[in-house]
Amino acid sequence: MARHLTIEVSLTDNDRGTTWANSFDVTTSDDTVACGEQPIGASEEAIDLGQLTTLGWGYFENLDETRTIELRKATGAPEDIIQLSPGESMVIHFGSDVSAPFAIASSATAILRYVIFSI
Repeated sequence: MARHLTIEVSLTDNDRGTTWANSFDVTTSDDTVACGEQPIGASEEAIDLGQLTTLGWGYFENLDETRTIELRKATGAPEDIIQLSPGESMVIHFGSDVSAPFAIASSATAILRYVIFSI
C-alpha cells in the first residue's frame, strides 16, 4: 500500500523580507516507515532502519540543546552530508547511493528524532 505525503519547505531572509517556499505531493510505492528517537554518540552510529530497505524521504530533528549531529551516507564516509545544529530539523530526499545512513554527534550523546519513508 502506498503513502501520500505533502512536503512543505520554506526559507525566510528576515533582513531582506524575502521568503522562498514550495509545497508538493509525493506518493510512495509502499508504506514501510522507519521512525524513532535515537541516542547518537561521538562515534558514528547506524540509523535504525528496521524493515526499511529502500530510502525515499526523511525528516531529521536534533533534539539536543548544545550538540551538533551530522549525517553520513554510509559508515566511514569521508564527508558528512547534513549537519543539524541544536534544535534544527531538515527534510531530505535520499539519493540512490544511500542505503545505510549513519549519524555522529559532536560530543557525548545527542538525541536524533527521525522518520524515513520508503520510495
